[in-house]
Amino acid sequence: MIFPLRKIEVQPTRRCNLNCPPCIGKGVNAGRMDQIPKERLLQLAKEVRVLDIGHVVISAMYGEPLLHAGVRPFIRCLKEGPSETQYIGLHTNGTLLNEQTAELLTSDNRRGDYVHIHLDAPAANPDLYKLVHGASPCLQRKTLSAIESLTNKKSQKPKAAPLCIRIVCLLSPRHEISDLEKMVLELTGMGVDKIRFSAPITPIAADSPESCFITSQQSSDFIRALAGLNALSKGKVEFSKSRIAPQPGKVFSRCFVKDSALVIGPDGKLSPCCYTTFPGFPNKLTAQPEESLLDLARRMAGLEFDPRQVCPPCSRDDHERNRAAQEKEI
Repeated sequence: MIFPLRKIEVQPTRRCNLNCPPCIGKGVNAGRMDQIPKERLLQLAKEVRVLDIGHVVISAMYGEPLLHAGVRPFIRCLKEGPSETQYIGLHTNGTLLNEQTAELLTSDNRRGDYVHIHLDAPAANPDLYKLVHGASPCLQRKTLSAIESLTNKKSQKPKAAPLCIRIVCLLSPRHEISDLEKMVLELTGMGVDKIRFSAPITPIAADSPESCFITSQQSSDFIRALAGLNALSKGKVEFSKSRIAPQPGKVFSRCFVKDSALVIGPDGKLSPCCYTTFPGFPNKLTAQPEESLLDLARRMAGLEFDPRQVCPPCSRDDHERNRAAQEKEI
């Protein structure tokens, strides 16, 4: 049985203008500059529109999407589609956001369109930006200015179809609660919708320095401290642990993601979710230029893997959903 695709994720490029130590992409096939051809991106956008796939993600798993010349035309082509229910999500480090991109992101938004801007250093601590992003603090100021421009552009648009602007901050032992409080007040004052703090408590990339990670106790301390920020931000602060170590348990034989999602990497590799684009994943397919999304979905339906290899370290929520689905079938 071929399940309908509900989500497609494209990982456009391995190129990036930052050098963040804990980045997954930095530790995987370092030095490669693969990217999906611009023509292929536009072909995918046209197919997505016809198939009315509900959720399209433009991923920053390996590199900065806006460095790819085809990404803005890809978004524009999707937004020209007739679907009222399709929504688009862009992940970016924010350094290449400009007036033209802000106009594109806020134009003809479907309910659910979002942009996730990864910013791991508060404005009050430019030295930390250089440390965690491997770039000059002037890029931090540029990014903050671009965020403010984006929120201003959004405020001029109809309220019926808003763009959700979320800042994603990866915590480290170097973060100070006082700086984070200033960050929350500044960003929510600009009009940012959500600020999501994530706590990496196990290594992400193989060569990531230990100083990038926090202990379970530090994670608990951050949760308690950040809970008080919700009052300041009117509920706009979120917190999540990431990379939770695998838990022992029963064998799962079904993955709900595989039957409804498709991820295309910058090298043309095909997988059922972002985590499986890692080189060690045992069953990967190479997408051929002439293959349609439906062709790819049919091949994906025959792909087998053990979800224990993927779900626990990637997302505990997905792990639990898979277990619930398996138990329900039994």
